[in-house]
Amino acid sequence: MEDILNYLLHNSKPILALISAFCSGVLVIIYRVYKGVTFLSNRRISKNKHYLNEYIDFINNENKKHIENMIESEVMFKVTKIKSSRLRNLISKLERNDVRPDYIRDIRKLNFYVSFDTEFPVIKIDFQYKLGRFFEMIIGGMTFFGMILTSLILYCYKNEALQVSYYSFTAIFLIFLGCFSVFAIKLSPSRKRIKELNKILSECRLNG
Repeated sequence: MEDILNYLLHNSKPILALISAFCSGVLVIIYRVYKGVTFLSNRRISKNKHYLNEYIDFINNENKKHIENMIESEVMFKVTKIKSSRLRNLISKLERNDVRPDYIRDIRKLNFYVSFDTEFPVIKIDFQYKLGRFFEMIIGGMTFFGMILTSLILYCYKNEALQVSYYSFTAIFLIFLGCFSVFAIKLSPSRKRIKELNKILSECRLNG
């Protein structure tokens, strides 16, 4: 274990550079995917506007209304980042009712589980969600354990020969582990939180 620690400490700069390059690559990929989705959305809006303006004399009122609805849906998706029109209306209603922003954020996060089959919306979680939540807790717990273990190893094997840069690298690594563990544990709302969200949704009737 001491050899591993010494190797990491003595090669802190290339390891840190590798981690930075990896994180930068992930961010670039996410950015390009987002730009690609935005580009396709803009293209669909432009095409539909072109069809509506160019062929308005050949389109009946029903089809014209359909194209207008498609344009409206794309525009509202760009503004709200929510694809479902019913969920957009629900979020808008919750915001008008001054529901706490953190509740609204969690409802948006659980958008795939919001059901509109009853008189008021309800969040219905399934086995897949529970399994995902379980693994998130496991990953968060393991990361937190790794942070504690790294701190203990550094404390037990500390020596005066180590430079400040090595401790700085370790501190950055520990902060990263701590933030990641909290992120993993808080990534999906808990069952107790979902009950609170459903209580709020029970006061928001769809036709009210």
